[in-house]
Amino acid sequence: MKIWITRSQPGASRLADAVRLAGYDPLVAPVIGIELLSVAVPERARLVIVLSGHAAALTRSIKSQLGFLAIGRKTADRVRAFSGQEVMVPETSDSEGVVAWLRGRLQALVGGQVVILAGEAGRETVLDWLRAQGMDALKIAAYRRRPMPVDVRLSDVGAVVLGSGDAVDPVRSAWVAAGGRHDVPMLVPSGRVANLARAAGFTQVVVCSGAGDDAVIEALRGVLPDRVERTEIRPDE
Repeated sequence: MKIWITRSQPGASRLADAVRLAGYDPLVAPVIGIELLSVAVPERARLVIVLSGHAAALTRSIKSQLGFLAIGRKTADRVRAFSGQEVMVPETSDSEGVVAWLRGRLQALVGGQVVILAGEAGRETVLDWLRAQGMDALKIAAYRRRPMPVDVRLSDVGAVVLGSGDAVDPVRSAWVAAGGRHDVPMLVPSGRVANLARAAGFTQVVVCSGAGDDAVIEALRGVLPDRVERTEIRPDE
């Protein structure tokens, strides 16, 4: 049995290495591709918030007075490599975790601009919260997501890893087309994505303790503790 990794690259291949090392058989077939955008960025900011590793390359062009805030440790590693500056990480790797980190540091942000590097048409949770506090906040779309066709055999998949809410609909379409059952273990990075997966009809949704590779492996061992058992794909009865 294989673990279908639907994340975009290069994260999909990195996770596949971790899954393989943990004793499982990964199937890398992203349902979302990334198209980097040519954008202008400010030279300086009070704080730069990076909500995805795909946007990390832009940090080499920005100087931040307070350093950078990355949504997770993998993203932080990429930001550190590009910027050479201090990178901070919230306790939880999601937009709500970023807001919680900012809540106790508002005074330090007064009088300067907060720049958010993210994807086009992504969630506006952080931007909306900062502006509600009266902060000068600017969001820069560094990339856009685009659907990718799934042209691999899914009949021997025993669990699926979702990277974001954008992946739910294309995963569902490919899975249903392959005759997959809705009780396949679906590993998701947050409660928000879990709600979307359940709304799409999946019944065995497991929320990982974060978006990192270690969190996915931990959740995977919880649903498939020894090895990937065969889950026959057949139309729902």
